Amino acid sequence: MSILERRLAKIEAQLQTSSKLMDIRLLGEPSFDATPEQWEKHRLDLIEAEATSDLVILLSPMKPYRQRERPCSAKIKYVDTKEEGQMLALSLQPSELGNKNRLDDVIQGLSGNVLGIVEKPLSQNW
Repeated sequence: MSILERRLAKIEAQLQTSSKLMDIRLLGEPSFDATPEQWEKHRLDLIEAEATSDLVILLSPMKPYRQRERPCSAKIKYVDTKEEGQMLALSLQPSELGNKNRLDDVIQGLSGNVLGIVEKPLSQNW
């Protein structure tokens, strides 16, 4: 296999991987005391996102008694924090490095790149 053929194979593999990416939207829910106009805008954003995306991750830190008011759909996943939503989105995307998923790529990339613990000197008063 020539150099050109190997490069073309790599490019084709990259294109195939990127075409498998899901279209994921992360939306935040208004606060409990938001105005009716804010809730209506959120409802319309949610309908639009559900129609145009493969999956909608909704940041919804609701109390359990309000969970029955949530819209139910296979395309909507509920999370409590933004970080949890970002990790869910990464876990659903294919890996770019040959790992299980993109979240695994991030975790694998962290090893060896973190600072060690630095002990506070005893001579200084904090």
